Amino acid sequence: MGGMEPVELVEDDGSHGRRGPAVAPAARTPGDGAADPASPGPAIPGTRTRRLRRMALGTVAVLVVGLVATQAVVDARERSRVARFADVPGVLAPLSPDAQVLWRLDPSTEPLFATWSVPVSVGDVLLGGALDDDGTVTLGALDPDTGAELWTQQLPLPGGRQLPTSVVPGWVGCAPRSSPDPQVEASLTGTAACVVENPTAEFRLLDDDGAAQEVAVPTSTLLSIDAGTGEVIERLDLPAGTSVHPVNGGYVTLTPDVVPDPAWRSSADVPAGGVTVERHDWGSAGPRWTFHAALPAGTAFTSAAADGDGQTVTVSVAGQTWILDDADGSLREGPDGGGGYLLLLRSLPGGGVLTSWSQDGVDRTSLLTADGDTRDLVGLSALAPNPDDGSASDVVLLVEGADGAPGPIVAVDPRTGEQRWRSATVAVERSGFVLDGVVHTLVGTTLQAVDASDGSVLWQVQVPRAGGTLFTDGSVALVVAQGRLDAYDLRDGRARWSYAVATTDQGPELRPVTGGPTAAPVGTDGSSVTVDGSVYPTIVGRRLGLMDPSGQLAVLG
Repeated sequence: MGGMEPVELVEDDGSHGRRGPAVAPAARTPGDGAADPASPGPAIPGTRTRRLRRMALGTVAVLVVGLVATQAVVDARERSRVARFADVPGVLAPLSPDAQVLWRLDPSTEPLFATWSVPVSVGDVLLGGALDDDGTVTLGALDPDTGAELWTQQLPLPGGRQLPTSVVPGWVGCAPRSSPDPQVEASLTGTAACVVENPTAEFRLLDDDGAAQEVAVPTSTLLSIDAGTGEVIERLDLPAGTSVHPVNGGYVTLTPDVVPDPAWRSSADVPAGGVTVERHDWGSAGPRWTFHAALPAGTAFTSAAADGDGQTVTVSVAGQTWILDDADGSLREGPDGGGGYLLLLRSLPGGGVLTSWSQDGVDRTSLLTADGDTRDLVGLSALAPNPDDGSASDVVLLVEGADGAPGPIVAVDPRTGEQRWRSATVAVERSGFVLDGVVHTLVGTTLQAVDASDGSVLWQVQVPRAGGTLFTDGSVALVVAQGRLDAYDLRDGRARWSYAVATTDQGPELRPVTGGPTAAPVGTDGSSVTVDGSVYPTIVGRRLGLMDPSGQLAVLG
């Protein structure tokens, strides 16, 4: 078989193919080193040489174009992947390696936001509010990209203000209105439910062990407002002692049989009674249903809460929890099957309910299937992924362990309670996030990704600092720990970029770290940078926020 002939590529002098004047060959003398007349003369670049040269240049060009095209495809796929997560609650807006502080919020100069309060995203704005000493509530909206004030609204409260904010500050909380009906949900975009609790009395109550408990008697107001303009759509002023809690599709009121009395001095003074639960739809004249829960004698109506997701409503009062059907208020689970302090309530696809609670210092988990069967998941605590895009909805994710200690992930069938898989080597705590069928968790200094379909470990990396908080923008895992902000690629765990967090008179600041997560931060002048481990990370709208101990907030972008 013939091999390829060696080819020398020579530079074309441009003369080939052009006819010039005839030149007589120079005279040759024997011994002058001239070639024999019979041998070929000097090589002149021909068609073949030019073709090879063009082929070589074309090959290089194809390689360059191919690399550029491949990178473009990779970048396009990454942008598409990130775009899919843009509407998943809890996923941040993209945070790039050149992150910076977009705007700041100082509670000493901004009356809408008390120290350590964070504005809430509703529609296209950020909402907040404050209770004033003159008996009014001030609500306002900020631009999420600039922090600029968009509007403010002052509303008088019934009965005015009986306790100064320096004694009992009261409470204002806003959240987006929601509905389990997709058509109704679309019409609620940009509307908010704001709850104002104006304490009318506060006193100290001693329990059987002599420990003091602070008891506040609230007067609650529920406001449904247009977040874009501040217009009040609906207002509900409730009697003293009744609390109100927005739920998916409406709100729940909790009214004690006996209103707490400042004349009480100990739990022995508290009469036996209970609490009436009413589930209301927005705009309705009366409750959808009513439920009454009995409380043991000596139990004061304190620490009351209610929540609902369109399938169930959970009510927690004085350490006891009831789970009710959202449609008719029927009891699905009570203190005998799920009492104690509620840790997590999650409705599952198909109608099941996962409940975790703490009772007598022991964490317990129960699975209530759509068929009404209850499974006690002994030794397992619910994993609370946030964000969660629903890509692992065919399993219930739990953590195996006792007393809150990290343990392996266990996946359970939501219909039967049977174990699907158990991760062999991965120890996690009770939080993390799920995107694209992958569970990402951080425990200690270990950041890891686990396939939600079988529990296999996709990648695992060590971060330099323990005790971090985990966030994501859909492209990277963001670890905020001990004055550092480090980003790791969600695809393989590769370190992408790092910042040190310092504090100044203006609040938290970012300082670039060029050597990756393990490098010490250095200032632009070569000096060392002192990081501030007391800075607290939070989410402001869809952006990452950093808050220092004084309550000054820096929003990143």
